[in-house]
This record gives sequence, C-alpha cells and structure tokens, in this order.
Amino acid sequence: MNGDIPASPEIAGDGLADGPGISGGAQRGRPRSQEADRAILTATVELLADRGLAAMSIEEVAARAGVGKTTIYRRWPSKGLLALDAFVASFREQQPLPDTGTLRDDLLAALGAWVRAVTQTPMGPMLTGLIAEAQHDPELRGAWRDRVIEPLRGQHRIMLERAVGPVLDIGCGVGRHVVALRRRGVRAVGVEISAVAATIARERGAEVIQASAFEHPTTSEWKTILLLDGNIGIGGDATRLLRRSAALLVPGGGVLVELEAPASAPRAQRVRLEGARVTSTWMPWHFVGYEEIDQLASSAGFDVVGRWQADDRWFAQLRLGEMACRPPG
Repeated sequence: MNGDIPASPEIAGDGLADGPGISGGAQRGRPRSQEADRAILTATVELLADRGLAAMSIEEVAARAGVGKTTIYRRWPSKGLLALDAFVASFREQQPLPDTGTLRDDLLAALGAWVRAVTQTPMGPMLTGLIAEAQHDPELRGAWRDRVIEPLRGQHRIMLERAVGPVLDIGCGVGRHVVALRRRGVRAVGVEISAVAATIARERGAEVIQASAFEHPTTSEWKTILLLDGNIGIGGDATRLLRRSAALLVPGGGVLVELEAPASAPRAQRVRLEGARVTSTWMPWHFVGYEEIDQLASSAGFDVVGRWQADDRWFAQLRLGEMACRPPG
C-alpha cells in the first residue's frame, strides 16, 4: 500500500498513530476531559456517517456532543483534523488484532475485517470524504501522512533498513518491498511465480522475474534475500528454500525471514490463495515457528544473528556462515 490511501492489512496490523484527539501526550493548560473527547469523536463519527465531511460543521458536532465550539477548537484546529481523528478511532474499534494461531490466518482475518469495514460500513464513505478533502487541505494531507501512512510504513522500515543491496525478494507478490527498497535507492528485484501478481508489481515500478525461485535467478550476486510474509514456506520445505537462498547469496550475505509467533506449532501442509475472482491451485507450504528457525538455519549453513518483533509479527536475520557450503539449490 501507497502513500495516498491507507494500506491494506498485508502490511497494516494496528499501525494507526494517535492524533491529537486520542493521544496521551502532555498538554498545556487545564487537563483534558476524556469524557468530552469521547463525546466529540462519537458525535463526529455519527455526523460523518449521516451527512459526510463536506456537509458536517463544527457547530453540529458541538451541539450533538454537548460541548462548546471552543472546546473542540482547542483540541482540533480544523474540521478535517477532527474528522481524521474520529475516523482513526472508529476504524481501530472495527480492526481488532486477530490471533488465530498462524500468520496466514491472521493476515486473512485482518484483510477480511479491513474489506468489510470499507465496503459494508460507514467507514468506506468516511474514507472517501477524507481523501477528497485532503486534495485541497494541505494540513489534513500532512496529518494523514504523519498519522496513518508513516506508521504503517514504519512497521516494515526496520526490516528494509537491514536489507543491503542488491536484494532479492522471493515470492514478492505485487512488489511492495521491491518498490519501497528502490525508493530508498537500493537495487531490488522480485521473484514471483504468479503472472497476475508479477504484472501488477511491474505496473507499480518493480523489477520482477516471473519464475519459480528454485529455477531463477541463476546468478549468485545477492547480498540480501527477503523471505517475508511467511514466504519461507514456499515449496513446503523451508530447509530446501534456505539452501537455495544460500546458493544465490554472495559470501557473508543474509536472509530476512518472517516467522510464525512463538509457541506456534511448525507444520507443513497444502494451501491455496482465495480471492474474489481467482483461486490458486493447491501448493505445499511450510509454516515455520519462531523457535524452529535455529535448526533450519544451521542445516542450510546460516547463523541466526538477530531476532525482533514488530507489533504482532516476528522476524529473524540470518547470515551465511564463513564455512558454509554453497549447495546448487
């Protein structure tokens, strides 16, 4: 997702930052009333759903919330900023963090909740109104970027900062990591077996090889390989994919890998991707638990040199050992 509209849950999670109406930071003057804040935000959401942002007025919000206009203006200097905070607070309530026990099911649950929110609830029209207002309101546009887009991007920034180019993104999908890295001046190429996803990625400016990662590329020039979004499971055998990655890396190269949450049972099974119009064929997949990565990495000649958590997602950084053999893949 992409700078002008909120990102979908494939990178979102609970990444919306607090705005002035919902933050707990220090304030000047008298202590703010949480009850007044809630009343104002609730009234704003109701009016946005009933009338839309263009027709809503601060006077109507004040009357419905039972507060004075000055109370609102002390907190929010413009109607657009008030609407943004009300949208973010209400949207959060409809986006609980899923905890299904697996990364794939968590992502599918989050995606379903996001789609339902913008297509079956007043959140959709509210979002449309905010985007329209932001086109001619620089202050709102800046707040949207700072409070919504940047926090969402920040979830992945810690990973991308560890990626030393050239980077190969295995199973790149629609190319969001490739595009983000290229914007940072890092040479990045994706490998994607799906023709549809590869086409979308190229349209977004990503360089993509449409092929199986076990067949292409054929050069060992990469300093970093990405196995994010559970892509260490491609092919149903994580050890085989890690050995293939070792064959593609330069000496001392590394892999950034996303894992299942701690205490998740590792398992191999067949999965398929289901969309509104297209359903993939069944594919073997290996769900790799957080505690499992040490043994798998070692079997492929890697050392685990870093681990971290970003919200409810878990990652590890692997480094190709100096004495590692370089299997043919």
